Amino acid sequence: MILDIDSNMLWFYELIDLVLIILDLNLAEVVLLPNLLELNLSNNKLEGSIPFDFKSFRALYSLDLSGNLLNGTIPRVLGELKQLQWLNLSRNNFSGTIPSNFNDTTRRTIFHMES
Repeated sequence: MILDIDSNMLWFYELIDLVLIILDLNLAEVVLLPNLLELNLSNNKLEGSIPFDFKSFRALYSLDLSGNLLNGTIPRVLGELKQLQWLNLSRNNFSGTIPSNFNDTTRRTIFHMES
């Protein structure tokens, strides 16, 4: 199942068969999507820190949070996503260091981060 949404305000709960969400200019609360493969929340004016709830995205292999207003530190939970292959955190306001668990050399992850 693929969900493509443009300019909406939505809350998703327990869409366990969903594998791809495309959100463009949305305010979204995404919770409990264990089979989600790709999540693109870029350029959505998201504020605050990355929530710990990302640990529920066990199958996630692509995450794009670029071009938002996110801040704080990069949470260790992102490094614990074993399937994650592509991560874009560019154009945000993160501080601190990259968590040590991002140094896992057993998988190849493209990590894009610029200011």
